[in-house]
Amino acid sequence: MDKKSILKKKCWDWFSKYIRIRDADDNGMCTCYTCGKKYPWKKMQAGHGMGGRTNNILFDERIVRAQCYGCNIRQYGRLDEFGDKLRKEIGEKTYSDILKNKYLTRSYSNAELNEMIEYYKNKAIEIAHKKSLFIDNIQTRKREFSKNSIIIAKMFPERKRSKEILKKIKKT
Repeated sequence: MDKKSILKKKCWDWFSKYIRIRDADDNGMCTCYTCGKKYPWKKMQAGHGMGGRTNNILFDERIVRAQCYGCNIRQYGRLDEFGDKLRKEIGEKTYSDILKNKYLTRSYSNAELNEMIEYYKNKAIEIAHKKSLFIDNIQTRKREFSKNSIIIAKMFPERKRSKEILKKIKKT
């Protein structure tokens, strides 16, 4: 995988988390946009209201909603129902404009992807914090490590747990 592919995947991961957290209620439950079933946000997917997932629509928040695996994958997005509901929600003109631009050539630079990663990561964390939701290894309510844990990790850097702590705090 080249660097751009890796960045695009990382960007998609954060974008998907953002969409699912955005669409979740305060208990972390999402309602599938097409079938109406409720699942925890981590079990949902970010489904597109148009087929194709070209670069022009891949990260378009206006047409991406939380969808269950059954609708998004097994039933290929249920695009008829999704599209009808989305057109009513965002308006026919907006939907048509997005559809017209769907196949225009769009490429992202590494710098753009890095900016988008930070943007969607921050948005996801911000909304998760407001809803008291937990994102993977990121705690949005309190520090992940106490001051004492960090001090001990620095004193004994060879310990396995110390290496994990030091690696995580270096990333943030």
